[in-house]
Amino acid sequence: MDKAQINAVVKQIKKIRSESGRDKEEKKDGKDKKFSVQVSSKPEKVMIGLGLAAGMAILFDDSKKRRKHPEKARPFYRRCYDNYKKLDGLLDSTVAHDLKKRSERQFKDDVLENMEIEKALKFDL
Repeated sequence: MDKAQINAVVKQIKKIRSESGRDKEEKKDGKDKKFSVQVSSKPEKVMIGLGLAAGMAILFDDSKKRRKHPEKARPFYRRCYDNYKKLDGLLDSTVAHDLKKRSERQFKDDVLENMEIEKALKFDL
């Protein structure tokens, strides 16, 4: 490398460092550029899951299996179903974790949900 190329690389590194410094300043100002998603209803979770499952079924086609072992190849709907089963747990643990907590509740009322039942005393009349 000659001296001009080295200087160009050093300028690029300095530029990248200065831009990353600006990002830190923006985070301090409250202008965080993170993307956050939260699912608030079960139909939303199902639609997100089905969309991702269909995309995965298209991208990860069983064409190699179909050529070598046609009996092992799965149809499109089966690949979508299998992918949705895999994604459902992932969505529950990441994007829809509040929805999962709500679905595990037995009662809609907070007072009933938080009530503790004590064991009764046995007595004879």
